[in-house]
Amino acid sequence: MSPGTARRSWTIWKPCSAAPCDRKSRDRSLRGGALLAPFRCNYDVNSPTFIWRDSACGLLWVTCCALVVCATMAYGCDSPSGPIPPTSARSTSGGVECSSAEDRRGEAREHGDVDSAGKDSAAIGMVSERKLSESAIIIWDAASHKCFKMDAAGQLHFKRREEFSPQDLASIRELVLSNTGVSELSALTAFPKLERLRLDRTKVVDLSPLRKCANLRELSLGGTKVVDLSPLRKCAQLRELSLGTSVSDIRPLAALSKLERLGLSQTRVLDLAPLAGLAGLRSLTLAETRVQDLTPLTALVELDSLNLAATRVSDLRPLGNLRKLRVLDLRDTPVVDLEPLSNLSGIHVLALGGTEVRDLAPIRNLKNLETLDAHGARLLSDLAPLKGKQCLRSLHLAHTAVSDVSPIATLSQLEYLNLAGTPVSDLSQLVGLSGIQRLYLDSTSVQSLEPIAQLRSVEVLSVTETQVCDLAPLKGLKKLRVLDLAHTRTRDLAPLSGLLNLRELYLNHTDVCDLSPLRALTGLALLDLNDTPVSDLVPLSGLRSLETLRLRNTGVLDIRPLHSMSPLSIVELQGTPAAARGLRWPIEQRRMQE
Repeated sequence: MSPGTARRSWTIWKPCSAAPCDRKSRDRSLRGGALLAPFRCNYDVNSPTFIWRDSACGLLWVTCCALVVCATMAYGCDSPSGPIPPTSARSTSGGVECSSAEDRRGEAREHGDVDSAGKDSAAIGMVSERKLSESAIIIWDAASHKCFKMDAAGQLHFKRREEFSPQDLASIRELVLSNTGVSELSALTAFPKLERLRLDRTKVVDLSPLRKCANLRELSLGGTKVVDLSPLRKCAQLRELSLGTSVSDIRPLAALSKLERLGLSQTRVLDLAPLAGLAGLRSLTLAETRVQDLTPLTALVELDSLNLAATRVSDLRPLGNLRKLRVLDLRDTPVVDLEPLSNLSGIHVLALGGTEVRDLAPIRNLKNLETLDAHGARLLSDLAPLKGKQCLRSLHLAHTAVSDVSPIATLSQLEYLNLAGTPVSDLSQLVGLSGIQRLYLDSTSVQSLEPIAQLRSVEVLSVTETQVCDLAPLKGLKKLRVLDLAHTRTRDLAPLSGLLNLRELYLNHTDVCDLSPLRALTGLALLDLNDTPVSDLVPLSGLRSLETLRLRNTGVLDIRPLHSMSPLSIVELQGTPAAARGLRWPIEQRRMQE
């Protein structure tokens, strides 16, 4: 934020009924017993934002603001019952966490909420499952310790006239109306500086009012019934457009010469000819469309990201000159030949999952390739073209025909390797993968883990549905955080006793019965013992970080050893002798009663 910029943090409190709710954000109380749901709102007078979600009357409030704000400046209002704590809160999807002002500024930067001038993009936000008519909204200004109230009719009442002004409304740059009952946009004339507008999953059909939004730069229409894009011809400043509607005619987009990012996923678009002149387009998403011919994209040399997943594209030759392409998604397409990509050395991410590709030779020259996703490319078996690709960090080969992994034996920078569902049985070629952090060997013919005993960087290891029984090679993998041994022949857990960083352990459908080796794993947060012969839970009584314990279809009868484990919130007892006696985990039972 530039020096001298006035910044205000607002918290919106939504009074709710005392009825229990599954959202943690509702589990807060104020004086008088009313439950409140606070939501963080950052308000920057130079770049304010109004965000309204999950209300059937979203635009009603906006309209009332435009018409009533001046008339209500002289009105007074009573303070909310009881003092409202000047607590800042971080707004999440259905939840709230406390955060400092610095945290909020950091979040704004992390999520890209910084405008072109470097100022923090502010937001006034509310998440509510209730209709506006059921309760009033109290907005608390933590900076000035003032508040104003919006009643059930959408009228704004101010405690002091200086708290809000028509200029505030006129300076709004971002408006989020996603998931509301908004159906018409005529009230947008009150926002002359509007730059970003989100209308996802609303009832909007007519975009005509947008003709007057000359400053609009970003527009999102996903999940709406918009089909006529002609009003967008007047939005000459539009840089980013996301549709996701039933639109089929995209000819109006030809006038948007400044467009940089375009999302057409799940539309009925077939002809891409209107895009041929959009020379500045950098990102194009066509996933799940009927697009087949890519010829109109030949001249879009600035493209760096292209998503063609689940389209009818088979011929990649029009992409041959797109030298700036960095991300290409071809999943679930009829593509077979990768030869047109042989000169696109700038590609960093290539997704081939679910294709009929069997020859990787054309990508031998992709020296910058970092991620290759060939998941489900069932005809792929030869990895020789990947030999020596030291930039490769992620390799997804699950459910392919790969059996020989020797070509990737020297890829020391590889961090992610997924061989699930392949014919791989010999892991000896993996001993040189010193940088590997996540390794998936599920449903392979692997029997011994000895070859990976020296892979000290592994944090996630999954060997489900294999013949693995000896865990001794895992003793030295001190960085392991997640270990999945489900559906293996595992019985002895002693080798795991020193893995103090373990957070999740899956032992379901194994022969494990003795849990004593787990006593020292005090950082364990999730333990899955479903369908095991386990009966004694005493060794778990010291696991103070355990939050989830799955005991379905075990021999557990006594759950008293768990009673002192306060973080434990989920215990599954279905199919146990304890459940047969009517015992339930106390926390779970208390929640059910509420």
